[in-house]
Amino acid sequence: MKTVLTWTLSSLFILTCRSELNGGDSVSTDTPELEAAGTEAVEAQEPILPTTATVTSPSALAPEAAFKRGTELMAKRQFAAALPLLEQTAAALPGTASVLWNLGLVSAELSQNDKALGYWQRYGVAQPSDWRALPKLIQAHQALGDVSARDRQIEALYDLRARPDYPDLQKSDRFCREQFSVSGLKVFAFEFFEPRSSSPVFYRFSIVDTASGKETSFTSLGSDDTTTNIERELGDVAPGARVYHLDHYAGKGHQTLAFYEEKPTYDLVRAAVLGSLQPLARPLSSSSGGTRDHSAASGSEVSP
Repeated sequence: MKTVLTWTLSSLFILTCRSELNGGDSVSTDTPELEAAGTEAVEAQEPILPTTATVTSPSALAPEAAFKRGTELMAKRQFAAALPLLEQTAAALPGTASVLWNLGLVSAELSQNDKALGYWQRYGVAQPSDWRALPKLIQAHQALGDVSARDRQIEALYDLRARPDYPDLQKSDRFCREQFSVSGLKVFAFEFFEPRSSSPVFYRFSIVDTASGKETSFTSLGSDDTTTNIERELGDVAPGARVYHLDHYAGKGHQTLAFYEEKPTYDLVRAAVLGSLQPLARPLSSSSGGTRDHSAASGSEVSP
């Protein structure tokens, strides 16, 4: 007997990097179900869902059971154990978008970035209208050190955002362009599409506790109108130019890491952030007890 299965992945299993920062004040988790990919209809045998105790190897499971077990392991961050189960599912159900999406996530978590790139590319073919594949391609190219390919995908994402047929992308004010680990810390790097306000933020690096998925601190590149106007009055910056500053926030604590007389590139900011996270790094200045418009919200959750 055959049946049509609807693959619905709960937000628990969609470990995307689409966390949104509300005006730079806090991180709010945005991990909706993977609409088109998460409801991929496939024809398969009647599902048999054995208990863990009856499973001796991935090959003993039917594809739908392997997929279910794989996503359960992903939720527990047991990515190495999840990989063969998802690979088995992909072999039985090639081109299934939800499987490709999760294989990309697992491969990236295991630092198998060439595999992750391949899965994101195949996902893009399976779901050509889903713009969320582009940030994942950007992340994969970054991890592989292919800056030219990364920048082409960033340009494609901005071009797509300018189109009227992607309203959800137009509503997004930022995207996650990289995930990396340094000194035992997990970091998510966000780029803002159109920084606005009197204190715009251009990049934000969220430092996350991997056990809880919550942000513990962040570093951001911003430009404050007040500081800029003072520097213009002093003649330290040209009329029309701005002062940019790199700052680290943890609770009510604040550290200034660097000043720039022109907007630095992402790669320059990234290098400064990496340096600041080293054990012996020292800030230019620090303070505590005050509040900032874009201070970290302690306990805010970030989904990888």
